[in-house]
Amino acid sequence: MIEQARRPELPSLLTPNRDFGAGPEGSLDIHGSIEALKAGMRRVSNRVVGREQLVEQTALAILSREHQLIFSRAGTAKTLYAESVFGAFDAETFAMQFTKGTTEEAVVGAYDLEQFKAGRIWHITEGSIVTAQFAFLDEFMDANDMVLRSILGILNERKFSKGQQQEDARLHTAIAVTNYLRQSEMAEALLDRFLFKVRLDPKTTTLNEMLIDRVYGKHNGRIVRPESPLPMDVPRELAKVVKGENPEQIITASYAILFLKNQIVRKYVELVTAERRKTNTQADQIYVSPRTMAKARDVLNASALLNHRFEVTGEDLTALRFILTTISGQDSQVEANREQELFLEAVDQITSSYGQDELGQVERIMQINEYFEAFKSNIPVEGRKKMPAIIQRILEFFGLAQWEEVSIETFRLTLAAMNIRNPEIDQMKTDMIQRIDSNA
Repeated sequence: MIEQARRPELPSLLTPNRDFGAGPEGSLDIHGSIEALKAGMRRVSNRVVGREQLVEQTALAILSREHQLIFSRAGTAKTLYAESVFGAFDAETFAMQFTKGTTEEAVVGAYDLEQFKAGRIWHITEGSIVTAQFAFLDEFMDANDMVLRSILGILNERKFSKGQQQEDARLHTAIAVTNYLRQSEMAEALLDRFLFKVRLDPKTTTLNEMLIDRVYGKHNGRIVRPESPLPMDVPRELAKVVKGENPEQIITASYAILFLKNQIVRKYVELVTAERRKTNTQADQIYVSPRTMAKARDVLNASALLNHRFEVTGEDLTALRFILTTISGQDSQVEANREQELFLEAVDQITSSYGQDELGQVERIMQINEYFEAFKSNIPVEGRKKMPAIIQRILEFFGLAQWEEVSIETFRLTLAAMNIRNPEIDQMKTDMIQRIDSNA
């Protein structure tokens, strides 16, 4: 598992798996839905040449019900790209090109005049971003702060909130495009709502130019929609699996994998900060928000699901590059992307630093924590004909015969007896002992 995570290659997440497909009469189970979504994204990749990595990132955004921000100059086919992506689904799409004069009503709906006469500010949201399932937000940073504030809750909380009007938004995924970043508290807050970021440079290769000519000659720049677009149930239900909202389809991840995920993020921050300080000794450490750290799990889940797995493995760790780095929108520029080079270096350093023994110790510490949480809940067992399964597992773990033998000291002594050489994991053990002591 760990060796696979250290591979320098970045295999495509959209490679078809011929073992899965549609069921009887074209019905789609979860595996068929995965392949149908991947096929739809590959059609976009064939239509918008040389941007497979961009399409992969978009697929992850759709699967994790997140949003994508594209930094792009004019003439990079961004509108064609967004319309091709959203056109793959049978869904309502909201599209808006923003200016400083764009009003809030243009985005969330016009005022309801009857409500206005009654003294209430109320928007008719039908047909606005509030009721749309996808949104294309062009020249996004040209919008004024009042408009951005309205969008903020819709992007993050999926809720339009203004005065007495509290309305759930249907938005699944938004693609926003900007050619610059402006400094304001509202703009910074919005940027953090975009888990996925990409820089789309107009530079390309001679081959890609010829392929673009070929595609343009065939379609003359028109959007080519599939005859049978995917029903919105496909991305919606797959996203529920990725987000842990489907109790019948759970994607698991070992404590060891989650530990490696966190260590890779920390190492990447360290390497990028050191790189920047080579030219600017006063450069601040780059910031990865707790929001991004937590949602990195969704990216790992989405990567596993695209590979028809319900367990996150070391193979999925390289998918973290899609949220830690601003990826190159042109595949021809991937090799020259310094952020991705540093990311792969972080993956290699971390996965080389922790062997199976060390990761086993991480698992043991976290298992002790899990059982300690159960112990703190004071599960009553007296008078029961059947002992709860969690208690049986605790007794087996510690090699005890009766629940009465388990005490705070059981957890403390088990941790203290662990001989850990790695300083990072040893600190985990120390912190866990302190946590137990604080609950004694």
